[in-house]
Amino acid sequence: MPLVGYGCGGWVYEQPLTKNENDIFAIINTAMMLFRENKMTYFPAVTCSCSDL
Repeated sequence: MPLVGYGCGGWVYEQPLTKNENDIFAIINTAMMLFRENKMTYFPAVTCSCSDL
């Protein structure tokens, strides 16, 4: 999934940090399902114009 932050658009899917391999696979599978069904939150790129300063 793309990074989300200044100048980068992207999709967001957050879950608590885990080291359990089964949980990691479940998180990835859920995120991919939401992405394919277009149900994931998307944040457009954030930019600014320095000429406004």
